[in-house]
Amino acid sequence: MLEHLVIYPRSGLCNRMRAIASAKRLCSKTGARCSIVWDWGDYREFFDDETEWMPYSASMDWRRNLIVPGYHHIRHLPLQEGGSRKSWRVPVTTHPRIALTSWFVFCAAEERLLRRYTAYEEHDVMPWFPQTSPAILEKVFAFKQAFFPPRTVGMHIRRTDNKGATLRSPDRSYFREGDRLVNTGYYIFLATDNQETLQLFCRRYGEKLIHYPKSSALERRWPRNSSNAQEIIDDMVDLWLLVSCDFVIGSQGSSYSRVAILLNGSPRCKAIDHPLGILQYAFYRTRIVGRRLSRRLWPQPGT
Repeated sequence: MLEHLVIYPRSGLCNRMRAIASAKRLCSKTGARCSIVWDWGDYREFFDDETEWMPYSASMDWRRNLIVPGYHHIRHLPLQEGGSRKSWRVPVTTHPRIALTSWFVFCAAEERLLRRYTAYEEHDVMPWFPQTSPAILEKVFAFKQAFFPPRTVGMHIRRTDNKGATLRSPDRSYFREGDRLVNTGYYIFLATDNQETLQLFCRRYGEKLIHYPKSSALERRWPRNSSNAQEIIDDMVDLWLLVSCDFVIGSQGSSYSRVAILLNGSPRCKAIDHPLGILQYAFYRTRIVGRRLSRRLWPQPGT
């Protein structure tokens, strides 16, 4: 039976949060000890969480399964590398000590899959999400008090490297929603990972648009090779400002949007999913998978 689970969460903020929540849920069910390996500075600077943690050190190498010596190592693969919901599991009755690298919602190999047919896959691990630090929540409260008028709706627009979100939740669909909301007296709080998108919406909605000023003017907030504490805090403030809006309109295929929608809880929340975008996305996925398969079958000279 599992005695100790060491989770090394990776990828973006909400991907890490859902992996931590999945690990905490698993440990609460099995009575196992849970530890977090964290590579974004001081974990306690972001989360008010009693779970023990350790910094990712130079002696660790998750690619070579060197997180904790003597532990059984598991790495959950992304979809493009052959991973799937069925493979994002942990065998709790096989190995007493496991070091896991993941950024997905996962469960035990010995139980049924969680929320198999829902778009909001984070739902069943939401009670175990790490609690945000009081210092960050104070920033959220202060900004909301100073700049949020009554009737403020949150919009999260995921761009940069998420091609699926760009295709399935295009700007024109956000414009349609934004125009309707502004015409009925709403203000818009916008959170986005793309400076170009922010500027575009600022020009369209002017004083009706609110955004949280970031400490660093990144053209693309994701992906980034490394993150300093203030950049992560800015991302967390954006998340909780979305949560504090009347409701949230998010991007299809974004874990950040899904978490904001679940935490907000309004029945008016939704992720934009443009019908034509679904067909385009299917074509895009087919093309990308085809290219990967082609490279595998027909490797280029020198590879």
